[in-house]
Amino acid sequence: MGLSGISLSVLVALPIAIILSTVLACIGQAIFLQNFGTLNTYNSHDQTGLFSIAALLVGGATAARATIPNVFLGVTIFHLMIIVTPQAAIALMGSSGGVGSYAQSFITYGAISLSLVLHAWRRQRSHDASRSNFRQMCGEI
Repeated sequence: MGLSGISLSVLVALPIAIILSTVLACIGQAIFLQNFGTLNTYNSHDQTGLFSIAALLVGGATAARATIPNVFLGVTIFHLMIIVTPQAAIALMGSSGGVGSYAQSFITYGAISLSLVLHAWRRQRSHDASRSNFRQMCGEI
């Protein structure tokens, strides 16, 4: 036991655990980026946030509320879009290799934009309905 009551064997094992977890995180990040077809390791931390938010939005999360099922559904759908879209674009547009990645980005982020627009439209419609109900109640009083 040390002076603070913490076992010294824990303090010896702690740096080893930190080093191992960092190495595993680096390997996981490289595999993650390789699956997306990009291996930009210098600003990959910026791309990870973008992909995470996109997956959440595809899973049905809103700006006000996100749940764990939204996360799993979004990651599954987003990965399927990333995997299927280039193959579909090449099948539709021919065997031009560069068009596949552009079509992938266009379709994937177009779907995300469409989900955001539909959510905003639905939210505005519900606000308008609640306002009209409130006005009708106030007019009856």
